[in-house]
Amino acid sequence: MAYDGLTMACVRQELQQILSGARVEKIYQPGSQEIILHLRTPAAVYMLLCSADPRLARVHLTTEKPENPAVPAAFCMLLRKHLTGARLLDIEQDQLERVLTFVFRSYDEFGSQAKKSLICEVMGKHSNIILTMPDEQGTAQILGSIKTVDAAMSRFRLVMPGEPYLPPPAQNKLDLFSFTEEELAAALLQADNKTAEQTLVQAVAGIGRELAREIIRSAAGTEAVQPIAMVRSLTVELRKLAAAFKEGKLKPCVSRKAGQMPSYSLLPPPASPQTELTFFTTVNEALDAYYAALVAEQQTKTVRQRLLQVINNHISRTKKKLRLQQKELQEMDAAERYRIWGEMLTANLHLLRNGMQEARVTNYYAENNEELIIPLNPALSPQANAQRYFKKYRKLRDGKKY
Repeated sequence: MAYDGLTMACVRQELQQILSGARVEKIYQPGSQEIILHLRTPAAVYMLLCSADPRLARVHLTTEKPENPAVPAAFCMLLRKHLTGARLLDIEQDQLERVLTFVFRSYDEFGSQAKKSLICEVMGKHSNIILTMPDEQGTAQILGSIKTVDAAMSRFRLVMPGEPYLPPPAQNKLDLFSFTEEELAAALLQADNKTAEQTLVQAVAGIGRELAREIIRSAAGTEAVQPIAMVRSLTVELRKLAAAFKEGKLKPCVSRKAGQMPSYSLLPPPASPQTELTFFTTVNEALDAYYAALVAEQQTKTVRQRLLQVINNHISRTKKKLRLQQKELQEMDAAERYRIWGEMLTANLHLLRNGMQEARVTNYYAENNEELIIPLNPALSPQANAQRYFKKYRKLRDGKKY
């Protein structure tokens, strides 16, 4: 399942309860697009993972402990400078947009207090992690980011130190918690995507394709119906979803099918003998388990691809060596043939005449002393033809030495 806006809202809801007032103890950057913050509360130390990986962008608590590089990255050092020892004041999300902002209170070396925000944008290939601080006018200024976006990359939104922070453009979708049936019908009519899931995703904020598929399945039953034809039942299902979120009654789970990648959902998929379902108490736990399995699968796939590449390269080199060795054998056979032809011509010069196109002689090297036919250049004398074959023999023989 994609990390959609509702999933982010669930994560925020849980983090608010767990991490309120937490102090930043340690900061690591295990990968080029991923950071982990160690946050201490009176109860425990929690690890908050923030990833801007295009395929795995997400924010959630984790129990995984990836290996960290010996030399911290520049962005990691920047975060340590500004956030180590800071207190978490708030976690913000604008409606169901996939942007989560962690607001911290920090102190500089002179004891001056400042608010700084760590903004996690989960938007596929445009995902980013950005550190900001308000200027004297209260405008958020970018201190640094895990990805830099300059003017050559975007004409509309720069993400560089010293630039003002501009949030991603709003999607202007229906609010899951306040839409009306009439608004849903109008939005579905305007949606121009082909599939039912895409139509619902385009209409309602916070809904990803997998979640939309489950909502449509519940609304339509066993029939394949376009969303516009079941506005009433979709409204009911969406309101159930909103109520389950507000009441904390969602059932996050990870499903697995043999031979397939794991899947995560806020709503349980249909029961199936081939599907193994694992339910979790919190969305953070479900996400941690899901992405751990997903990363493990991808790492296995990567290792498999690398091994296949090594094997294929080895096969390619071996085939090349085989071709060269076969060529060497052919040249060795040719060299030996030229030597024998030269010796046979020399031994039979008394039988040969100028202008002959071939020589028929007894091959004393053969077991049955069979007749040997040797091609001749009629423009050369028999002696010159013999020397020509000796010269070819020496050329191939001496060439093999080097």
